[in-house]
Amino acid sequence: MLMRRLLRGRNGRNLAVVSSVAVAATYLRSSVRRVGLLRLQVVSFSWGGDAGAGVGGKGDGTRFFWEDAGNCHVVEDVCRRKADAGGWEWFYFAGEGEPRRQPSVELRVEEWGRGTRKDFRVSSSEPKPTLRRIRGEGCALSPAENHVVLQSEHNGMVGEFYSRSLFPLGVLFAGLDHAPDDRDRADLQYYVHFAEEDSHLLDAHRLFLGAMYSDRPARDWSEPFDAEEGEDNRTESSSPGCECYRRLVFCGYRQHVQNCGLERLDIGSTDALCRKGLDLRGMQRMLGNETALDLALREAGVRKARHRRRAIEFARNEAPNIALGRSATASSEEFPAEDAFDGNGKTRWSSLWSDDQFLEVNLGEPYVAERVVIVWEVASARSYDIQVSMDGANWTTVWGTTGGREGMGTVESRFAKVTCQFVRMQGRERATSFGYSIYELEVYGAKVKPSSTVQLQMEVQEKIILAPDPVIVYNKHPCGACSGEDGCLETAYSDDPCFYANLRDMVTRNIATNYPSLDGDVKSYRSKILGDAPRALHKSEQPNRPPFRDWKIVGLTQRVKRRRWLNLDKVVSYCNARYFEHGILCVEVNVERLPSSLDNGGGKTREILTPEYEQILMHRSLDALIGIHGAQLTQAVLMPKNSTVVELLPWVPKEDYFKREVWGEWVQTTDNPTPLGIIYHGSDLNHLGYPLNRRSVPLCQNASNAKMMHSKHQTELEHCLLNKYSNEFRWDERNFTVATTFIDRFIGSFLAKISGPEDHSSPKKPLCSELNQSGKVNNLVLYNVWCQKDNNSLASLEHFYWN
Repeated sequence: MLMRRLLRGRNGRNLAVVSSVAVAATYLRSSVRRVGLLRLQVVSFSWGGDAGAGVGGKGDGTRFFWEDAGNCHVVEDVCRRKADAGGWEWFYFAGEGEPRRQPSVELRVEEWGRGTRKDFRVSSSEPKPTLRRIRGEGCALSPAENHVVLQSEHNGMVGEFYSRSLFPLGVLFAGLDHAPDDRDRADLQYYVHFAEEDSHLLDAHRLFLGAMYSDRPARDWSEPFDAEEGEDNRTESSSPGCECYRRLVFCGYRQHVQNCGLERLDIGSTDALCRKGLDLRGMQRMLGNETALDLALREAGVRKARHRRRAIEFARNEAPNIALGRSATASSEEFPAEDAFDGNGKTRWSSLWSDDQFLEVNLGEPYVAERVVIVWEVASARSYDIQVSMDGANWTTVWGTTGGREGMGTVESRFAKVTCQFVRMQGRERATSFGYSIYELEVYGAKVKPSSTVQLQMEVQEKIILAPDPVIVYNKHPCGACSGEDGCLETAYSDDPCFYANLRDMVTRNIATNYPSLDGDVKSYRSKILGDAPRALHKSEQPNRPPFRDWKIVGLTQRVKRRRWLNLDKVVSYCNARYFEHGILCVEVNVERLPSSLDNGGGKTREILTPEYEQILMHRSLDALIGIHGAQLTQAVLMPKNSTVVELLPWVPKEDYFKREVWGEWVQTTDNPTPLGIIYHGSDLNHLGYPLNRRSVPLCQNASNAKMMHSKHQTELEHCLLNKYSNEFRWDERNFTVATTFIDRFIGSFLAKISGPEDHSSPKKPLCSELNQSGKVNNLVLYNVWCQKDNNSLASLEHFYWN
């Protein structure tokens, strides 16, 4: 039966039939819902025990995919159970084999206006229960070996999730020596962690993560122990009250430090930057992409352009202090050793009153160090050495002085580059009768890339504090060095657009593997769309109407809440009245209202598609998709080759509108790919942009742009359009309308002309010059189009931006 085929899912198995859409549970603010963890610098784990495959660690020197990430962390042998006082408590258990480092770990999430939330805490207390004991107490060991938690800023928005989480994940998988196999897929469970309130798991999260080499449906990290996920995902025990993990991998977290390296940045308070992950190291990671860094600073609250320029210049010139926030020890302490590595110039370490004293720091992993800076208090050293070590036991002196004096302030020590993990100041003679006193000890150098044959040690830290990072960081450039050729163009929003086309290929290829009957199901679903067209459109047969297989289906995206297309029904009706007889059907696309109910023969039995699979079928059935920026256009990457995406660029007040800067202009980018459009750049999809004007926004249509009577600065229109607590456009209230003439501009001038790479054998394509001219006439930006440069050439990819 047709519907049976449509319901057939991954690997030929039937997908579960459900009666309603159960969108993942709302983000719960329980005391323990997400996890921070220790970073283990380990090169040769085994995947799934004694043997493994593509995702990493066969025991033969291959690597896990997360080992090439810059902010993924691993913790092993940990359990969670319901606490007597409510909520959950975490604890370690004693695993088999080599003892694992299991320190106290805490994850902190900063909430605007609410202070710090501690979402996860686990203690390294001894003794730890054995696996046999906790099983006897009702705890279950998860059958999945590897549980990967993905966190990035704005993960609740699909476009942000695609760029900040899925893109880095794809880069990490692409860097493996071989593809994951069936065992890897069974051993991999994904979770999405939402640090922001009011975000929850969407069907699109499950859809895209299902294309990332996992057979297990992705889950919301706030509810990792949902016992109703299906038989394949249940633990070996039926009790949902306690579950244990062999390995948790948390990607998208940084080590939290008290002052994130910005104490010398003079732009006012930097607390918001630290909370948003824009500490010194975070900004320096983005320096190759300064427009994106400028945008991130603006989103973090740095409104003044001169302050953003100052912050970028500061990040460019300020070398990272690799000792910041690291664990420290000392021969003696009047004030704690940690206070010399907290980035706070008002705290200090001081020793007892004798000459032979030291202060040392563990960098956590090997670095190539070349400079140490010590900020001395008045009680300084007359004679001291800088020493380094790999193991914390055998020390080598790399610099020394006998010319110190009382109150000498900041002293910089430069020496030949040396590989080390531990650095210390070894005092020889005091300059005063007191002990040694140091405000800050800073170490500068570069990280050593670990060899695949070397087993490194874990960080020796008794307590680790982690916080969410804005993005998941990868250490390898997916395309190598960009040389300017097409597909490797550095843009304002990403320095790796070359990989977005590869990511689309990876996603669509893996979806085809997961659903063997996909091609046949798409044909059936496409026929259903055409068959569901209003009967009035089928009332008369036209001799020139093409057969159904040659029809073009145009989807217009709609949303249930914000950014609604207010006159979408009118535009759809206009489109079909004008173009149906030419073999073009316009339909509404709303993924928030899936799954749809389908007739299973005779109209007596109705079954429901799973929402993830129907999103795939729906988008694979389209020839074009039209929607507002940020409204369900990310799923366009699922469309077939040669399809067209039209991004309606929403109107926002530009700087010259109110004669001052207003946040949000980047949604109307026309001289580069848009922040969303970067995901189509270099791909086999055509991407167009259509800027909307002021008339498209019903909000405040009757407000005047004249100065208000009781305001020296603000007009009535400003007061209406801008959020009263900030200088931002009322972002979530921008519902819009589109003139029906737009349909003529796009369908009449472009849809029948645009060609793609799979049509290279076609005898006739539009000339690039004609296509470009038509774009200008019809007010369309041609971000990514396929056309012929002359009548004798094959189609090539071109980008016709507006200057």
